[in-house]
Amino acid sequence: MSEPMLTVDNLLKHYAGAERNVFDGISFDVPKGKVLVIIGPSGSGKSTLLRCVAGLEPIQGGTIALNGQVIDRGEPGNEKSGRAKRSSQLRTKIGMVFQSYDLFPNRTVLGNITMAPVMVQKRPKPDVEREAMELLKRVGLADRAQAKPHELSGGQRQRVAICRALIEHPELMRMDEVTAALDPEMVHEVLDVVLELADAGQTMLIVTHEMQFARAIADKIIMIDRGGMVETSDDPEAFFAHPTTQRAQEFLRTFEFSRHRQRGTTHDNSSMEERGQDPCRSRRGRAARARRRRLRPERGHAERGGWNRHRFERAGRFGRQGPHARRDQEVGGAARGGVLR
Repeated sequence: MSEPMLTVDNLLKHYAGAERNVFDGISFDVPKGKVLVIIGPSGSGKSTLLRCVAGLEPIQGGTIALNGQVIDRGEPGNEKSGRAKRSSQLRTKIGMVFQSYDLFPNRTVLGNITMAPVMVQKRPKPDVEREAMELLKRVGLADRAQAKPHELSGGQRQRVAICRALIEHPELMRMDEVTAALDPEMVHEVLDVVLELADAGQTMLIVTHEMQFARAIADKIIMIDRGGMVETSDDPEAFFAHPTTQRAQEFLRTFEFSRHRQRGTTHDNSSMEERGQDPCRSRRGRAARARRRRLRPERGHAERGGWNRHRFERAGRFGRQGPHARRDQEVGGAARGGVLR
């Protein structure tokens, strides 16, 4: 097996005021050129784990190492200290693709991609723009280089976000639910790009709820829940086919859907009359009968005045003045067959 690019050892994460730890001693590694997929129920800390690896969240215990070099060491009591202290050069070694795109709305597609390499890495702008156009061509968006983010579809914006991360030449790519807000066709667009990156040997740490995608792309898979690792496997096919823990079996079973009906019954599309039932006895039948009664001319509001007549009489009795009184008089008079003046 290749040397691990990322090593997380005994990670402890706690929020101030929380009753329990988010992570309570999680350990794993990501080999160079491999794809590690993290799954688990909502609220289990998958996105928080990516943020800890990126240095966006402080950790209270354990270590995080990149290529054998410790880049973050936990310190108890630093829950409110903000993000971890790392140099800009070190931060660019770990790319991040968020589920909400996070593109600058006032910049073009090309401007969003070239901003960090030019301003942070101090690379020549012409070289960066040339590489950005190559990346856009690679994901099929070369003709949208001058478009603004609001002019793109969700799948296109996510592909731009992937290009923005790749142009910094990260050693490790982290992807947090990159297909969460996309429809099935857009999901396919983005996943094709991610699969191409995996085939090219890009080391990736991916959080996803797309189980078919996870099964297709993962070299290694871990499931986390309630602050710990439920199950880990270097054989994704075996994990999805025969998970060893009860919790993993329950989780994967939630993605299987079937329509349950009582035995011996079928859905009946026939009307109530055809089934020998009185439609007027049903709630829908009673409502229909009430509508018909209201619309009958001989019994409707036009003959007996209804509420309009009562409003007219009340207005006259209490001396109501103003435009509403005139309107009530006109309506009431018309209801009794009077002549409007």
